[in-house]
Formats: sequence, structure tokens, C-alpha cells
Amino acid sequence: MDIGKRNPKLFQSGILSSKKKVDWVCVAINSPASPLLQSLFHDLRLDADKREALVDWLTRVSNTLQLGDDISIYALVICNHNLGWFYARDSKWTRANLLSARESADSEIRRAFWSGFFWGAKVPSPELYRELRESLLAYVQGIEFSNEGYSKILAGILLSGWSRIDETTKQPYISNEELYSFGFVYLNLRWLRHCFFRL
Repeated sequence: MDIGKRNPKLFQSGILSSKKKVDWVCVAINSPASPLLQSLFHDLRLDADKREALVDWLTRVSNTLQLGDDISIYALVICNHNLGWFYARDSKWTRANLLSARESADSEIRRAFWSGFFWGAKVPSPELYRELRESLLAYVQGIEFSNEGYSKILAGILLSGWSRIDETTKQPYISNEELYSFGFVYLNLRWLRHCFFRL
């Protein structure tokens, strides 16, 4: 970690990308931050307790996220690939270190957050879905997709929320109107509109 702080160039990605439209997943997995974080997941202690992550282990992940410059963004992308895993084991840590990035003033950090999340392609748990709901809907309206595949993943996540009831509100996570709005914004997702209009 200290080496990365002293010489950030050592942790730069092997993939060059235009700053105008960075493919954060591609550059992250080709950076030294990727094997560094993957090695942390090989810690056998994680298998011993699948309900929570160890404090010292999370500290090492935090240190990677705080290396600065693009290195921190690479780490964010890779961690967000497993966002649900982190949230299930320590929601407070996840809010402070990962979920907070979706509110960043830096649009590239926000894009990196969603790139990692959609790369994971997993429907969030009810608790995490509740936290992400407003941000997911805002993402539909505010950010252009950099990868067509992400729009299909988002569609699946929204459909899942539309079909499930939030036990705290007794209402679907995603309303009919919100799902319709998504289908209207992305007219190319004909299968989604077909599903909706069959109601």
C-alpha cells in the first residue's frame, strides 16, 4: 500500500482509455489494483465467518480505496463488483466507503461506481435495493449508458424491483409509472415495453 502512495504510476492500468469516455471496468481489471484486491479475497478467514468481514481485512480494503488518483477509482470499480457481498457483511462500512461514491461531485467517480455495480450484474438484497432505489431511478434520467449491456442489466434489476414488495412500505420497490418511464427513455428495450404493456 505504501508503495502505491509513494509511486502511484506503478498502479496505473495497462489499458489506455480516452478521458472523454473511460471504460472503467476494462481499465480497472487491467490495473495492479485488481490482483491486489483479489488476493485479499483469498484470505481463508473470510470462509470461517460468512456473515461479516473482519475489521483488519476491511481496513486493508479501505487503504486500497484511499490510494488516490485513478487507483482509488480502480479499487472502487472492483469492490462494487461485489457490492452486495460487502453490504451484507458490514452495511455501515459499505455506506461510508462504497455507496458514498454515487453522490460524488466527480462525474467519473459516479460512472465508475455504476460501472462496477452493473458489472456485478446482481439483483440487490431487499435492504440494499431500498438504499439504491432513488439512485437507480436518477441514473436512468441523468447519465448516458457507456455500455449497452448495462441498460439490459438495469432493466432486469428494475423489473425485479417492480415484481417484489418492499416489506417496509408494502408497495413494490419500483412502481408501474417508474418502470414505464424507464421503458419510455430506452425505447430500444422493446422486450421491456412488451412486458409492461401486457399488464
